[in-house]
Amino acid sequence: MSEQDVAAGEGSTAERPLLERAHAADFRTWYRERRRRENARAGNFHYIGPGDPPSADTHYPHTLLTCHRKRHYEEANAPAEDPKPLGYFRMGRDVESELVVPFLEERVAGPDQRVTRSVGFQTAIETGSGSFRLRGKTDPAITTEAGDPLLVTEVKTVGEVDREEPRETHLAQVHAYLAALADRLASRQAAILYISRTTLELRAFPVRFDEGFWTGRVVPWLQERTAGREDDELPPATPEQEWECTYCSYRRRCGQSDHPAADEAPVGFLPRHRYPRAAVEEHVAAHDAPLTPTLADAYPELAAEHEVAGWDCPACRLSAPFGTLDWDGDPSEPPPCPQCAATDQYVELTPSTSITS
Repeated sequence: MSEQDVAAGEGSTAERPLLERAHAADFRTWYRERRRRENARAGNFHYIGPGDPPSADTHYPHTLLTCHRKRHYEEANAPAEDPKPLGYFRMGRDVESELVVPFLEERVAGPDQRVTRSVGFQTAIETGSGSFRLRGKTDPAITTEAGDPLLVTEVKTVGEVDREEPRETHLAQVHAYLAALADRLASRQAAILYISRTTLELRAFPVRFDEGFWTGRVVPWLQERTAGREDDELPPATPEQEWECTYCSYRRRCGQSDHPAADEAPVGFLPRHRYPRAAVEEHVAAHDAPLTPTLADAYPELAAEHEVAGWDCPACRLSAPFGTLDWDGDPSEPPPCPQCAATDQYVELTPSTSITS
């Protein structure tokens, strides 16, 4: 083989230039597959693929005081419109295990105390108007030698740690820890640790259980979310926090963007949006929803395995299967209707919606 052939990337994998081989490898796909293998090896099969919707009365601390519609979409396995922030997830895990746990062991815990990476719980909480279940686990905690928790933490990696007080959602999260562990954590104390992802500066906020905040703010949210699940209707688009819509992975489906969609059901793909491949795979696995022409063009190997919606003409009602018309794949410029063109009319076809009401 000539040097020119090698430079062109021909021949065996070993002969291809290193830089080209690194570029050809889809790093994000490799990482997702690696995580799947790790979860399977650990027996965490519930982390692989779409999750099962929770029972109406079961809640997870990290979801508290967030938009009910976002939670509805997420629990129904609606396709996320943005890639998951895997880097943030990975950084958060590494900071906890590689930095926070050793810091607590060496600088915070007493001589007769221990540090664990988390304390798990699944607890029924009784209120004056009913009950619900809290399920989850804390971030690193200081315990007695017997394993009884003394102080639980919630660790957040952030851009800047200079803030006057913790974010309300984070306060709700640690209040859920304290409520769920009330019988085991006598002090009812927790700490929110903000760590800068650029400077590694740390700021700690001690938190004591506030009955007024819990019963006046968090419990009403839990009751409303439970009732919404039981009704199984699309909740109103009323975010709890001002910033939620900006970072929401369902803002197009919800109607909080310039795209022509609003108040859509959780099942199915928006006709002209190009979803991340992982989101497409998980949604098809959960609901067997047909791919749109946009997704079929973007992921031809998935189109070969799954149903693909076609094109519809809003004028003459022509329906054309995907692949039968000349189209360059640009979702903003769908193909014209050939039947209308025969009568000297230019009408753009619309992707057959795969949204299920």
